[in-house]
Amino acid sequence: MITENGRLNSVGKSDVRMIGEGDSAGGEYRKIHIMGQGRIDGDAGCEAFRCTGDASVQGHLNAPNFRLFGNMHLKGGLTGDTALK
Repeated sequence: MITENGRLNSVGKSDVRMIGEGDSAGGEYRKIHIMGQGRIDGDAGCEAFRCTGDASVQGHLNAPNFRLFGNMHLKGGLTGDTALK
């Protein structure tokens, strides 16, 4: 859920952690962390997105805190506050 100030509300949200190869459905998460190769099928939102390796998002990604060490393919767009590469 997006709050009035545009931030994601993390109450009751789970984390996604992929190590090696993995995939996950889109949705709202607290954190998405990929080490290796990961795919998100659909739009996704999270407070923090971290990828060391290769990531593919088959939709839009909203990640106020974004860090990428590797490669990423976005079918949609990317929105957020800070990014480090």
